[in-house]
Amino acid sequence: MHPAPTLVGSQSLPVNVLAGPGAPAVSELAEAGAARISAGSSIAEAAYGLVHRATRELLEKGTTTALEDGFDYATLNALLLTAGRGSGATAGLLPPEPAGRGGE
Repeated sequence: MHPAPTLVGSQSLPVNVLAGPGAPAVSELAEAGAARISAGSSIAEAAYGLVHRATRELLEKGTTTALEDGFDYATLNALLLTAGRGSGATAGLLPPEPAGRGGE
C-alpha cells in the first residue's frame, strides 16, 4: 500500500503529492485530501522512455512503430494555440484524439 493517502489524511497542513508510476490514482489522492497533485518529472521521464524505445527499434529493426501514437504538427500547433483558453485549469490542454493515431 502506498503511504501517500495515509500521510495526507493524518496531516492538518496541506500536503502536496507527486503522482507517477506506483502512486495511487489522482482521484484517490484527491479524496484523501491532497492539496496539490503534480506529475513532476514523470511525464518527461515517460517521454525519454519513448525516445529510448523508438531509437532502439529504429536501429535494431529498422521500423518506427513506437512513434505511431505521436501528434502530427497540425495537432501540436492547435494544442499550443488553444492551451489555457476557456474555463477551468485544464481547458484547452488536451486536444481530441487524432484520427488514425490511436483515437479510434
